[in-house]
Amino acid sequence: MVKLFTISKNGGNNGKDWNGAHPEKFFPIMHREGVKTIWDVRRKPNGQYSSFFDTAIMTWCCEHDNIKFAWRLDFAPEEQTFKKCNNEHWDLLTYAKAYFTPQIIAALNKTAVEELDGTAILCAEQELYNCHRLLIAEYFKAKFPQIEIKHLGLAYDRYGNEKDAVPNNIMYNTRQYIKQLVGG
Repeated sequence: MVKLFTISKNGGNNGKDWNGAHPEKFFPIMHREGVKTIWDVRRKPNGQYSSFFDTAIMTWCCEHDNIKFAWRLDFAPEEQTFKKCNNEHWDLLTYAKAYFTPQIIAALNKTAVEELDGTAILCAEQELYNCHRLLIAEYFKAKFPQIEIKHLGLAYDRYGNEKDAVPNNIMYNTRQYIKQLVGG
């Protein structure tokens, strides 16, 4: 089984796990989960929301914590797609249709399954269902069925239910769309 992770810079447990600024909390969780590589898929990884998640700082911290780090601009959404999604509050399927450009698909298709084991896809968006990190993970899952996806840093309600859970009908339709892209 190949383990692929997604992570939000804000952290899980409603921000109590690392809240985007606590490497002393962030890295032990990454090690516990088996994360070996972090791919930053933000278009602007300059730490605008949290200085710890600035590319230079993350690169240094990862090197000193024996985790590989790479900025994957080739997986970042186009600027106008990102803005429209946020401003117009697109659902996941609408976002997927705009996100998966020929350039993004070509970049994703260059990735071998071996590269994904222990890789965590990092983005700043707290809500998983509003983020392309979920689309990337689902694309790889459709392409490589042996992948198991684990989402780190989700928000939970007081009953322990994921606040970030995507409604089943939207997730189903999005997965069907992605399977068509992959050719399955």
